[in-house]
Amino acid sequence: MNTLHTFGCSLTASTNWPDNLANNMKYQIHNHALPAGDNMTQVRRFKDCVLQDRIKKDDFVLWEITYLNRLGFRLSNDHHFFTSNKDNEKVNFNFHTDLQNIVDETQHVDYVAFNEEWYDANWYVQNINEMLSELLFAIKIANERTMGKCLVWFAENNIFENKITKKNFLNFLDDNKIRFVDYDSLGLMSWVKNNNFDLATDGMHPTSKVYNHFATTILKPNMDRQ
Repeated sequence: MNTLHTFGCSLTASTNWPDNLANNMKYQIHNHALPAGDNMTQVRRFKDCVLQDRIKKDDFVLWEITYLNRLGFRLSNDHHFFTSNKDNEKVNFNFHTDLQNIVDETQHVDYVAFNEEWYDANWYVQNINEMLSELLFAIKIANERTMGKCLVWFAENNIFENKITKKNFLNFLDDNKIRFVDYDSLGLMSWVKNNNFDLATDGMHPTSKVYNHFATTILKPNMDRQ
């Protein structure tokens, strides 16, 4: 059975809409997304899939691009921060594992950082443009590997920091025949606000009904278009 691979943040990870969409389209599902996840974590997880030949030509990749300043790290399972906090309930819910590392057969630990010290350190080394280049490279490989069955969508319509970055990023997708949902009108959270759709009780995410409406009326028609 072919697989729907989904990448993204909590908008993809924390609800059942990917499962419902996969069932509707007769795919099995592998949801690689993380709550509060960042874009580089998705790139790392995609690389794992490629190295292990998990993404086949008849699979589909559905890639949600999230906010650019989010921070995630990949730790070894003997990293001091992980070993000292893996039993700490205030921290360990931000540790996530997925596929094995092919080099030593251990699982990577993806850490979604809610940690002021780590954010301060990242401020000195972060390079948003390089991250976007890594993201485009991975998406290009995903599109080639699935014979054009990759769809990109956006958490909101205010992700890019300036018009030049937005134009060049979207033009790259277009030039490489990578399908994407309209950024300006159909970024999920902007679409929700513009249509006065309901939010969940946390006030930060759509309700399950709205998620599924977006999946069936926006994502699926774009996935069907080949």
